[in-house]
Amino acid sequence: MLAYWFEGLRQFAPAEEFAEAERLLSRSDEAELAAEFGRRLVSLLGSFVQHRRDERPVLFALTQNGRIDPHFQVAACERFWIVPDKCGEFLGALASDLLSNLNGGVEISGEWGRILSDGRNLQARLDPLRKIVEPSFIHAVRTE
Repeated sequence: MLAYWFEGLRQFAPAEEFAEAERLLSRSDEAELAAEFGRRLVSLLGSFVQHRRDERPVLFALTQNGRIDPHFQVAACERFWIVPDKCGEFLGALASDLLSNLNGGVEISGEWGRILSDGRNLQARLDPLRKIVEPSFIHAVRTE
């Protein structure tokens, strides 16, 4: 799976607008890039799930029959600069790796909730929003 990201980084790095790709490739070994991929993936999952908080039930499918949610497909390929003709292969590997890792006991979670596996498909479970009460907070008063 990382090979698809590395390929995208290498192909986009020479373009000025992809200075971050150049920076990542120049300073990172493969282990650092793998760790960075993991951080970006968890961040992407959290953002994606959180963004759908108002649209979806508390538990919703990220994959069905091995197919990743179409909106997440676009988000993942953009976030990782996957070369368009490799997106299908990348998404298949991503779904397979996530499922394998979750079935093996890896936990993917954040303040937003967690990603679950039913053995064949991936689901996102949203945790309820926590309301923080700040005693020193003063509500605005409308004056005219």
